[in-house]
Amino acid sequence: MKKRTNYNVLELTSRSQFVPAKGYNEKIELVKIRKNNEFSFTLPNVPMKKGWWENLAVIGDILKSILAHPEVHFFIALHNGEVIGSFDLIVLPDRQVEIRDLGIASDSLDFELRALFLSKVVDYCFQFEPTRIFCHASEFEKMSAISNYLSQGFTINSQNNGVSTDNELKEMNHLQSGFLLNLN
Repeated sequence: MKKRTNYNVLELTSRSQFVPAKGYNEKIELVKIRKNNEFSFTLPNVPMKKGWWENLAVIGDILKSILAHPEVHFFIALHNGEVIGSFDLIVLPDRQVEIRDLGIASDSLDFELRALFLSKVVDYCFQFEPTRIFCHASEFEKMSAISNYLSQGFTINSQNNGVSTDNELKEMNHLQSGFLLNLN
């Protein structure tokens, strides 16, 4: 018997739909973790507080496997030199941009900083002139995370599917990447 799981696709289809949090440009800095030819990574040359590696949503071994795929871009987000979160961007050939593994460093991070972080990520996505910016959430996601997306103009498309494998989920959602769906 297949386990029934509800998946939500959260999406923006135009810049005019986007309602950013005020002040996101001044308060949040995005730092891209660069890949090299051996698919390893170099850490950013920016001042950060000690212990930042432990605060990432993605740990090192997982990061190395993600960086093996050229369409995936991995970032960390900084606020006053402190890592507040991380995420991946996947830019698809048809100019859709998928936000993957958007995670915050601590559950104690206040809602305003979470909103600023999401706004900065979405604003960054618009440089690719996307036809759509989207992410996925399962029925088990925190409502505060989903409400953050909705408050910034994302719309929600619920999909009720009996999903048993990642491949079936990819096929049903026309995903080109092979990573697990996750939204913190």
